[in-house]
Amino acid sequence: MYTLQIDAQGAGAINWTGYRYAWADTLIRLGYGSEGTHSIPEPDAWTLAEAFESDTEGDHSPFPCLNPRSTLYANLVQFWDSIV
Repeated sequence: MYTLQIDAQGAGAINWTGYRYAWADTLIRLGYGSEGTHSIPEPDAWTLAEAFESDTEGDHSPFPCLNPRSTLYANLVQFWDSIV
């Protein structure tokens, strides 16, 4: 089980990004786009990791439309790095 913390500002960013990019689309589709501490089972963690990676194809930065200095960005990177 993995943990992902999303604050109110992060939830707003996810919902604003919506279906434009795989990272936000997948968080929303799997039910992790809201504020709170989410316990994420391994299959969902791998689905999210694949979505995060797909947005970086072509040497793009991860998490398009998200401020790299935001708490959500840091939490997503930490979550992604924790998947083994």
